[in-house]
Amino acid sequence: MRQRRKDDATVDATSSPSSSPVRKQDETKVDAKNGANATSVYKDKAQTASLLKARCLKDFLARACFVGIFVTENMLHSTYFELEVDTMVHPALAPLPREAAVALHLVLIVFGFCGAIFV
Repeated sequence: MRQRRKDDATVDATSSPSSSPVRKQDETKVDAKNGANATSVYKDKAQTASLLKARCLKDFLARACFVGIFVTENMLHSTYFELEVDTMVHPALAPLPREAAVALHLVLIVFGFCGAIFV
């Protein structure tokens, strides 16, 4: 049989020892062991709205501009690849061979296009 500790005092008296220690606070069930900010279940909203949906014209335009910047930047990186590798990347990685600079710059371009896809 489990004995109650002093920090269990925040649990309602109606809760049984076998159940999870949950107390009611402002229409929100709050896990008493993990604190108020840990896990909460709201009664009113069973499912939260997705942040990935473009809800209005501003959302759509912001995403279009963001993707446009990503694509433009990566196209410029691709166009001036040799110049950037020779003047910026390779000197920064001077002890390493040029192939390491080429690989690093390619990774930058590929991840940049992946970032544009996921927006």
